[in-house]
Amino acid sequence: MNKNEINKEEINQLSDEFLSYIIEKIISKPELYKQEPSELIFHYTNLSGLISIVENQCIWATDLYFLNDRNEYKHGTSIINEVIESIKTEENKFILHAITEVLKDVSSVKRYVACFSKNGDSLSQWRAYGNNGTGVSIGFTRKKLETILIGDNSYRYIIYDKEKQKATIKLIVDEATNFFATKKEKFNWSNNTYYLVVGYSISKFLDFVIANYKDPAFEEEKEYRIECKQFHNMLNTNAKKLRIYHRTNEKLVIPYTKIYTKPLDDPYDDPESELAFQVEQLPIKKIIIGPSSNQDEVINGVKELLKNNVYPVGSLTYDVEIVKSEIPYRS
Repeated sequence: MNKNEINKEEINQLSDEFLSYIIEKIISKPELYKQEPSELIFHYTNLSGLISIVENQCIWATDLYFLNDRNEYKHGTSIINEVIESIKTEENKFILHAITEVLKDVSSVKRYVACFSKNGDSLSQWRAYGNNGTGVSIGFTRKKLETILIGDNSYRYIIYDKEKQKATIKLIVDEATNFFATKKEKFNWSNNTYYLVVGYSISKFLDFVIANYKDPAFEEEKEYRIECKQFHNMLNTNAKKLRIYHRTNEKLVIPYTKIYTKPLDDPYDDPESELAFQVEQLPIKKIIIGPSSNQDEVINGVKELLKNNVYPVGSLTYDVEIVKSEIPYRS
């Protein structure tokens, strides 16, 4: 009996089935991806950045390729290529080739990330991101932040252990190859449709996973990040087109996008506090004042900034805590 040629609906069903299958396999190996969660996540910035965050109630997410680790995504793809070369056989070489070809296209997808750390008082991060210690570290309540931001965002802790990275990728490729091998004889896969579907299905999941990976040299950052993608190709055709802005550090023109909080269900109409009462407030729980600043003066100004933007300071149990860095550093 002749097999029917696979159609678009069946391809979509197969992709959904594969996604459920591979997620189940990953969940069964928590030792490869589980991270110790943090109640607070800290964003290092200068004082202008703090003002913008509080007054505009939005987070800036920067183009990935303009961050400190310019080879960040390339690190993940190099790990994939290394694993693929180590497991290549005559049976799977066409699938592995399809994966590597699709990943070339995936790597050109625009990614915008907002970076946080589990550590709010780190000397290296004051130097790199906190205006050499004259800025602040803003502590957000992680769970609340994840629920109030608008957009198709992903939230993740970064994995630095290279052996865990390799083991996860090997697991995905092995299990995916086995999964699709059982489907190959079910349909008539004409015109190399089989390898195209397999390549994109696996690459779509690998694309998500390797965005969690960074070189071990950055491990002390203890990074947590929010990521959103610009519409680009068939891997994210449902994504809304992001509005892109530009800023400068006087050396580069840097693309970024803004991630806003959700509108309130029942906004309070107060013309003096229009923004704060029209949208969910960013869940700022703690602010650490950088070690190189005039800390007492900065604290006074930060208190006024928070009070004027309807953040409680100094009177209630859910106040924003403002403290000085404990690091003895003067730039």
